[in-house]
Amino acid sequence: MRFYKTKVDMKGRVSLPMEIRNIVDMRYGDELVLETSGKRELVISPVTMRKANTIVNITFTDFSAGFRKAMKTLATYKADILRSESKSDNGSVRWNALVRMNHAQMPRLAKRLEKIGEISDLKIIKQD
Repeated sequence: MRFYKTKVDMKGRVSLPMEIRNIVDMRYGDELVLETSGKRELVISPVTMRKANTIVNITFTDFSAGFRKAMKTLATYKADILRSESKSDNGSVRWNALVRMNHAQMPRLAKRLEKIGEISDLKIIKQD
């Protein structure tokens, strides 16, 4: 792990050193997620849309059981989850993920996920 030092300019902007941008494969126009994890602590993560080629949206009626089954299924089809988030809504949980996977596997993956009883809604969206 290396540490880098930078400054905040008069407009609140921060420059990221070229070495860091190269390490995380960041280019002009890429988006960042800023997250606070405590007082005076900031986590900056690049949004990895360039590497993600699929969006997976699932609504679970039973998140605990359904999520476990869905993760096992995604792993079986070698789908790499790059970023995900979940949100509770009226007794169900909506899970959204940016995924990198072989698009030839999408139809079979979708059929396997549709068989999971705890999933009430499923969308798998191919990104170009």
